[in-house]
Amino acid sequence: MSYRRLPNTDSARLKALQKACEKGLELSPIDLAYSQKTFNKLRLFLDNYEKAYIDYRSAYTAQVENNKTNYLPKLNKAKIYILHFFKVLKMSVERGDLSVDSLVFFDLKPNKIPALTSEDKIFF
Repeated sequence: MSYRRLPNTDSARLKALQKACEKGLELSPIDLAYSQKTFNKLRLFLDNYEKAYIDYRSAYTAQVENNKTNYLPKLNKAKIYILHFFKVLKMSVERGDLSVDSLVFFDLKPNKIPALTSEDKIFF
């Protein structure tokens, strides 16, 4: 028996279900590879699946747009503020205004400013 790869993504599954439904409409029930009962279940399921897929895609698109317009600019601004604070803190230690213990309080190394490349590092 030959190996057939199954669809991996939601859009590929949707296309496969639509194609199976089209074949069910084109061919007579005798020529179908599946029963009429399965075809009826497929049509009912396909309607619900299409609606759920459209809802998912619209919610995902809205979330991505919200991240671009609201979250990422605020994250970048927070990153700038935190880096500035670390630099000022290190300069205060170098001038002698603060002790090295103040760096330990913020879990900073005396010779290095941390790279804030991810959210986890920013919100430690």
